[in-house]
Amino acid sequence: MYQTRTIVVVDLYGYSDLVNLYEQGLGANTVAELNEQIQGFVDGGAVAVGIDPGRAVLCRTGDGAILMFDSPDEAHRFAAAFFEIVHAHNRERTEPTGKRPFRMGAATGEVAVKVGADGTPQFAGMAVARAKRMEEADKPGDFLIDPETFDGLPPNLQAEYGPAQRVRGKRKERFVARRRANPFAGPLDTRARRGGNRRVWAAAAMVGLVTAGTVAGVAAWPKPDAPSGPVAGPPDPPPRVFFRPKVEVENPFPEDEHLRPRSDNNP
Repeated sequence: MYQTRTIVVVDLYGYSDLVNLYEQGLGANTVAELNEQIQGFVDGGAVAVGIDPGRAVLCRTGDGAILMFDSPDEAHRFAAAFFEIVHAHNRERTEPTGKRPFRMGAATGEVAVKVGADGTPQFAGMAVARAKRMEEADKPGDFLIDPETFDGLPPNLQAEYGPAQRVRGKRKERFVARRRANPFAGPLDTRARRGGNRRVWAAAAMVGLVTAGTVAGVAAWPKPDAPSGPVAGPPDPPPRVFFRPKVEVENPFPEDEHLRPRSDNNP
């Protein structure tokens, strides 16, 4: 059975790096607590707008969730409440590892939902795939939606979104989308938008060390000994001689000898 619904995908930016840091430092229990915290944000955003999380959440992932709403208006209100809750958490933290920068994308279309043999909901449709693409192309702290979701919003909510833009999908396909910038975006979100990933910075530092080592090695390379005596240069060029050769010109008209003009070569 197909139904027209709005799908929202929520994802914690930098989740893998954060999990690796927590697990190596304090063990796997801290990862479980992080996952519970993420789901608490999701449930809190739904409850804040009067939506039952059990009805809206289709799938819970470690770093976020996939939700389904009856209308784009519901999805928008959930996103606004969710980011407000996350902002309340982030502003009380001073360390980057304590902040939670989320990405969120939404798409509207036909979705097939049914209950599997084990009682879990199963869902399919291009709206789910587009919502995931929107989330992947989004910036931390923003909400990226497809044209169908935008068209389903009332004019007062449409005014909160920027102009249409093209975003790249997983297979380099292009999607049209509109972005709602998060008014609560903080320094961590800005750093994440600039590519502040620890792996990127580590790779850049490694390239810098290799470059510095190469330059130092070239500078320390042994140089040939300079000659002790005078150095013989190239031979001097032969002197240039300027002269004007005298040319004897035979007069083809001897009878007109008195008419021939005088010159240096013809006295």
